[in-house]
Amino acid sequence: MAKRLSWAVRIERAKEKGRFSSKDKWLAHHNGWGTCAIGEKRGWVDAVPPEPEQTLGIAFGEAVWNNRIWEAESIYAQIQALP
Repeated sequence: MAKRLSWAVRIERAKEKGRFSSKDKWLAHHNGWGTCAIGEKRGWVDAVPPEPEQTLGIAFGEAVWNNRIWEAESIYAQIQALP
């Protein structure tokens, strides 16, 4: 299996290009918890997270889907700061 790119890398690439890729959008918004920023934080586990992770994960997916790069970056930082 190929190594997964972290969301930090995906966000930096989006900042350079001015948008998230179609694959980023799919991974963050449609593919389940295991491929979004919450999944990354939890070791790429695809299981429904408890609150507040769930709310942050949904907000992250929406920010990526809508190319709100700075918002996605802020939410990603909040996710990474979770215990």
